[in-house]
Amino acid sequence: MKAISLKEAKRIDDVAIYKLGVPRIALMENAGRGVAEFLLKKYKSSKSIIVVSGGGYNGGDGLVAARHLYINGVKVRVFLVADMTKLKDETLVQLNILKGLGVKIDHIESESSLNRLSCEIKKGDILIDALMGIGFKGLLREPQKSIVELVNRSKIKVLSVDIPSGLNADYKATKSMLIKADWTVTFKEIKRAMVLKAGREYCGKIHTVGIGI
Repeated sequence: MKAISLKEAKRIDDVAIYKLGVPRIALMENAGRGVAEFLLKKYKSSKSIIVVSGGGYNGGDGLVAARHLYINGVKVRVFLVADMTKLKDETLVQLNILKGLGVKIDHIESESSLNRLSCEIKKGDILIDALMGIGFKGLLREPQKSIVELVNRSKIKVLSVDIPSGLNADYKATKSMLIKADWTVTFKEIKRAMVLKAGREYCGKIHTVGIGI
């Protein structure tokens, strides 16, 4: 099984964006649509889906997935975990599109916000984890740490976007700070940490999606 490092994954993106001229937002669109299509093919009947997105590119992928699920008739609830002043430009575009469509978006910034997420998890069928991408290193901070613990304590099915939040593409993470996914929809190639024992058990079933590069 071929697995690429964080450096290799970033180089693929850089070549696509800066050498081939593929806009980053096009890669984001393809990635998010791939996540949505995976779920739409897997579940023919309507499901209630929660999307938890960070403010980076991984979060933008999650927002795109939310849009494609929504326009296909799926009940979607979005929770944004980010400083609004630090959102990546492409992620902000995706957020504004969702707002224009009328999708309900909660901004997690306090304990009461976490309580709302907890209530939705109890009612929901699937949670899309788009909190952290492949570049994450170190330990999760609040409120991300509490969100990961909340999700792992629940019985909801979890799909991680590209990689489970808390797992860096090259290195293992502390178990208490790592999303345990039922599926991981990853892009381009499987990442190195996903085939190592320390990370593999947290990825669930891995599905690779092409994003046009």
